[in-house]
Amino acid sequence: MKFCVIGISKFGYEAATILANNGVDVLAIDQDSTKVEHIRDKVAQAACIKIIDADSLYKIGIEEMDGVIVSLANNFTDTAILVRILRHTFDIKTIIACTNNQVKAVILETLGADQIIKPEIEAAIRLADSLSSPFTHMTRLHNDLAIIEIITPTKFIGKTIREVLFYEHYQILCIAIKRDETIIVSTPEMTIEENDLLILSGLTPALNSLPKEFR
Repeated sequence: MKFCVIGISKFGYEAATILANNGVDVLAIDQDSTKVEHIRDKVAQAACIKIIDADSLYKIGIEEMDGVIVSLANNFTDTAILVRILRHTFDIKTIIACTNNQVKAVILETLGADQIIKPEIEAAIRLADSLSSPFTHMTRLHNDLAIIEIITPTKFIGKTIREVLFYEHYQILCIAIKRDETIIVSTPEMTIEENDLLILSGLTPALNSLPKEFR
């Protein structure tokens, strides 16, 4: 798999280096030579180029990429131009763009971005959840859908997933169990043990209304 990261912002740097660590062939692009030198040894290729049009993209071999991440910090105009060119000139399979403005996110989606990352907004949501959620671990998958991790309530020990009737009683699902640091995908006949951590999913109103034994 090949990915190009255009713009070595803080987000772009982390995305590029983690992709590379995960075995992805990464090309990192920025017009700042200092940023390029900083990342050069951490990705397959890095180049100091200002990407402004289709010709610039041709020169870096963009048509060979499976996906492109456009991470130009606060430069929305260039981001919008690149997203449109990537979609309509090259038809890149996966285009991901960054912005911290909801209106701009809608515009980028209209221009052809497959996914919009809003780093500051998403960080603020995670912080607010961690400060206000009654659960130790909560991951929001969507505004109204989340996953939580809880210590097994005493009354569930020795029962199977089916017997607890998670959805019937609480409108949630037990999707996995963490047992001895191993994640096990749950099945209806799996028996819950004393030291298990239950990984539950559901709509946030249902999760927030769970009784005390879940907290």
